[in-house]
Amino acid sequence: VDDADAEAPRQSVTEYLNSEVMPTLQKCLSAAARVRPANVTRFVADALAGKKVDKESAEEEEEDEEDEERQPTREFLNASAVPDLLPVLNKIARDRPKDPIKVLAKLLGERAEQNVL
Repeated sequence: VDDADAEAPRQSVTEYLNSEVMPTLQKCLSAAARVRPANVTRFVADALAGKKVDKESAEEEEEDEEDEERQPTREFLNASAVPDLLPVLNKIARDRPKDPIKVLAKLLGERAEQNVL
């Protein structure tokens, strides 16, 4: 077998997620951090699926606090997004689907539905 026919080495999990998932996911998480929807998982799933999500279409958290008193972004995302994201990202890293963004949107949508029930 010559080198041209040899299969390319498989990317590490970090390389795979950084190249295939993170750029799009980071944009969606940034939008969620700005909008602060009540259901972050649903918001991110919809954004990943290409559905229109904006400040007007998202059901927002009640804003009794002043902007300066809002929970810091990292804390907000750690509390609202990370618990649903970690198991889904682990599954995607393990399975390496052809269209990881589509699978991420689908799995997060399913988790969002479970959280509502």
